[in-house]
Amino acid sequence: VTLYRDPGSPAGLEELLLRLSSEFPDTWIRILYAHPEGVDWSLVDVLRSRDNLCGYLDIPLQHASADILRAMGRPEDPRRVRDFLTQLRRRFPDVAVRSTFMVGFPGETDEHFEELVHLVSELQLDDSAVFVFSPEEGTPAADLEDAVSPSVASERANRLRTVVEEASFGAKQRFVGETLEAVVDVRTDDGWLARHRGQAPDVDGAIFIDDPLPGEVRVGERLSIHIDGADSTDLWGHVVDGA
Repeated sequence: VTLYRDPGSPAGLEELLLRLSSEFPDTWIRILYAHPEGVDWSLVDVLRSRDNLCGYLDIPLQHASADILRAMGRPEDPRRVRDFLTQLRRRFPDVAVRSTFMVGFPGETDEHFEELVHLVSELQLDDSAVFVFSPEEGTPAADLEDAVSPSVASERANRLRTVVEEASFGAKQRFVGETLEAVVDVRTDDGWLARHRGQAPDVDGAIFIDDPLPGEVRVGERLSIHIDGADSTDLWGHVVDGA
């Protein structure tokens, strides 16, 4: 999405976001699948400038090893990405960052994998998904040598998922005790679910609302929810009042 350019003009994603924000002032807008090379401070400044531009970035980092990233055809410098995300949390404490990581790419050694484990633990991202490399016929990666055995790749994925859960748990604790504006999303057998600006549908967790809501509450309504607890995936809390 960060490669977006307005046909016939030099306008990019930042200009598009500002236009959408103005035309749909009551709509929350999130950025999904933003290539690391296209995420910079100008984009962050735009997200911070409008209330309906959510402080949310989905950045598929894929790996921490420069060797593996080059083999994937991704030229980004992992040190730059690490420094940027570290500063991002300091300058924009409310931002939610999710990512995806791949293990078992051809040529991935134990040392490469340990780099990835260290990065995930260090960054404390809000949410992350872990995938195992699967060769796809016709792609350059399908012809690479030094394949990682399925058993080793599976073992690495299971370990990294554990690290991801620990990191996500740590990141979500910052919301406990806070009051968040959230959109009522769906009613389940266990009660209502809502999502705040940092939770995208389908890919992230939700807020479980502890107390019963009045019958007139509708899907899409915004409420203020005091967060009482969090695990590695979801938050839970009680309604304070209408947002």
